[in-house]
Amino acid sequence: MSIRSPLLALLFAFASPAAGAQPPAVMSPAHPPSTLTLDAALAEHFKGIVLTDRQIRQLTAIRAKHHPAMAARHHGGADQGDTAQTSEVQRRMAAEHEELLSVLTEAQRRVFDENMTGDHPLALGATRGPSSSLVIPFGLHIGIPQGAFAENVTLAGGVGGGLLWKVGGPFALRADFGVSAYGSERRTVPLGGGALSLIFVDVVTTNTIVGGSIGGQVGVPSRTIRPYLGGLLGFSAFTTTSSVEGSNSTNEPFASSTNANDVTFSTTALTGLYLPVGRSGNVHLDLGVRHTWHGERVRYLAEGSITEDLNGDMVIVPLESRADILTIVFGVTVVPNKSPKH
Repeated sequence: MSIRSPLLALLFAFASPAAGAQPPAVMSPAHPPSTLTLDAALAEHFKGIVLTDRQIRQLTAIRAKHHPAMAARHHGGADQGDTAQTSEVQRRMAAEHEELLSVLTEAQRRVFDENMTGDHPLALGATRGPSSSLVIPFGLHIGIPQGAFAENVTLAGGVGGGLLWKVGGPFALRADFGVSAYGSERRTVPLGGGALSLIFVDVVTTNTIVGGSIGGQVGVPSRTIRPYLGGLLGFSAFTTTSSVEGSNSTNEPFASSTNANDVTFSTTALTGLYLPVGRSGNVHLDLGVRHTWHGERVRYLAEGSITEDLNGDMVIVPLESRADILTIVFGVTVVPNKSPKH
């Protein structure tokens, strides 16, 4: 028998049962000693886990169901390339892995994954499917103004997203982009004088913060709950725009202009928790909080900054202060699987 590639050899070695028997496990007082044992290969993956007789029977049956097919594939694949053989073994191992997990409780699954990660990291990656180093976060942002900014603005809300690139262990590079609105006013006014005064339009003024940043993070999504902590450097643009649309109409705005715009440097500290959804380890809830500091003198408009004088002319009075903000994040992260190469 010849082994066509080191990777295939490792995968098949993981799938093959080894001779011997598992030493008696330390049982909890709530469970009587089991009269059954796993073969040595399975026992290694379930060390530290208290199994019932029923679970041992189920695990052994799952192993017996999948292993002959993997062995036949390995021995009968002489006319096929390494890639095809490896892909088929990985598919079989993934099916076996999911069935093994279905027998375990949530606490047992965590120990099982730790055993697999420590003893067979490559094989574990094969059973889960090759995971990408890329993570895609996105979510809803609720901004709470801080300091002097809170004297002029009550609340902000928006959305954000970005990319997380795992560089090794718990470390990752991060890039974020977000848009939040911190106020909006709508006024209904005549379109003009004379006959145009019979036509009313809505003037909508919106205050927004558009930001982008890059930095680093410690803590990445995994199959267990993981905290994370990071820092970002970037920019924020405080912009106020006004648009005109027909009153009592759903038409898009037919005219708009920028009333104010100030771009400032930003520094952000962030922390939170990743909570896995399901057993795949590819989707997580992201519950986080971040604090963003801006420059000492940020110019922006808020509610009441645009008024009308006695002559009907518009008067714009910009505000100037620090504009720090605390943001609560309710998000989701997705870890895409790499497409297998054929």
